[in-house]
Amino acid sequence: MMESSIAIFLKLYLPFIVSLLFFAAIFLVKKTRKGTVITIRPFGHFVEMLEIKIPISSIAVTRTILGLLTLLPLLTPLFLDYSSFFPAHLKMEVFYDEQGIRDSFTQFEDDEIKSLNIPNNYATYQEEYYKDLDSEVKRMLNIPIFFDSKEGSIHSSGQTSFIVEKVDGIQKYYVSESSGELLHTLELPNQPLKQFKTFFEKLSTKDDYLNPSLWHIFTKHTIVLRTQFKQILAQNIKSEGVVFHHSVVSITKVTIFPWPDFSNTIYLANFHNAGLVPIAYAIYR
Repeated sequence: MMESSIAIFLKLYLPFIVSLLFFAAIFLVKKTRKGTVITIRPFGHFVEMLEIKIPISSIAVTRTILGLLTLLPLLTPLFLDYSSFFPAHLKMEVFYDEQGIRDSFTQFEDDEIKSLNIPNNYATYQEEYYKDLDSEVKRMLNIPIFFDSKEGSIHSSGQTSFIVEKVDGIQKYYVSESSGELLHTLELPNQPLKQFKTFFEKLSTKDDYLNPSLWHIFTKHTIVLRTQFKQILAQNIKSEGVVFHHSVVSITKVTIFPWPDFSNTIYLANFHNAGLVPIAYAIYR
């Protein structure tokens, strides 16, 4: 269950606030005629009468302790469970235009895109994917052309679930569940809507285990989720159907700082002889 905005803010930033207070206290240590004290004025010099004086025995020892107390809260983010910051169920719209796919890729770094092994001539494989999918739609639903339609407008809407669990260790996670459904709609001039559903169910892969390095957590503040699905084509907008022979891989960039967020999800068809081919992207709402 997703946590409230207040709880997320406190978990993300309270350790840094506490650390800053301890750091400021280092400079409040001073020696007076009555001994060594830490003088704290909550309202600054505007209200000098309201000050707190804490007696101490040694400036050096106190500053050392305060220095350690400054560092300790900064270790807290290493042990937080970030999975609770994100909703487990989302509504989404899926689009298929090439420009939108390219724009979605700009949210990823070059090395992240390179790791996907996308062929340079992937447009050819896109056409093959949609022709194969159209042949299944025609066979099962008697719709001659759907995704390869040149006249109509295609869009898809649906929902998805994505449950990530923290496991033992420092920032280790496991994608325990992910599934979704989409209602595909083709609008043609002077014709009734043509619709069918596809369902997605997660296939277990090594990419379900997330273990970003500490360096990556501190410098990038992001994690790329990569999930493989089996795609089920449904008849009569019901869940019964057949498994389509292409598996689909989704990639999503999850951002932790400055605030939890996630990118568009890009869907890629898995062509074992060529690599991953981008076919669509999802925008969440």
